[in-house]
Amino acid sequence: MKIQFHFRLILMLAMVVFVSPIIRSQSQSMIQPFRIKSDVSLKQQEQLSASVDRFVLLTMNETVARQILEQKEASVTMEIPLPAGGQAILSLRRFEILTPDAKTVAGTASGDVEIPLSRQFVAYSGQVVGEEGSLAVLTVSARGIYGWITLNREQYVLASLGRSQSFRQEDYILYPTSRVLLNRNFFCASEVMEIPQQIQELMATLEPETVSPRTSDLLEVEVALESDYETYQDFGSVEAATDYLLSLI
Repeated sequence: MKIQFHFRLILMLAMVVFVSPIIRSQSQSMIQPFRIKSDVSLKQQEQLSASVDRFVLLTMNETVARQILEQKEASVTMEIPLPAGGQAILSLRRFEILTPDAKTVAGTASGDVEIPLSRQFVAYSGQVVGEEGSLAVLTVSARGIYGWITLNREQYVLASLGRSQSFRQEDYILYPTSRVLLNRNFFCASEVMEIPQQIQELMATLEPETVSPRTSDLLEVEVALESDYETYQDFGSVEAATDYLLSLI
């Protein structure tokens, strides 16, 4: 009999609607956590080309990533290679995703069990230097670096390939979402579940309000995330799955 296991992550999520320009300090050093991967095999190239037709393969410097995580600097300047060539210089400031009372709860056959929440996680947001309207968000944990960059009306994803066949843990990919070729039909069984009455009542009181994308308002919302047993199995531990969920936020 399979033991049902899930966990809930209760946290305060800060959604930055617009990030104001950040002045780069003259004394601040450039961080280079990635370099272009030089030893790309034909098999690796073909495997990725079936899913996305423009990308750059990167190798993460684990020492630099660990330093970012340990030091948790208030601001950093980071260089990232781009798929079309050249580099993006990111000017970033640290922001907190978790509130002091955030916690992880594991649902086990014996009931809910609170799991100590690792603080080995840091998040940064900012923009590409010299590119008006750009946006960059990066998260760093013991599991690696994840990122999202908006540049010239294109959305770029920075993701690890370490859990894919034929790639190493330090292998990463940066690609524009508009060039993804692989589409899968996905059905989530949650659609068959009834919406609780309390939620329906809250939904009925909502008034749609247009918010300008140029607003400087900082919106905060309290969020509880719930994952399933398959996610736990995939990552091997509550801590690893939690880091992954936080990086997606």
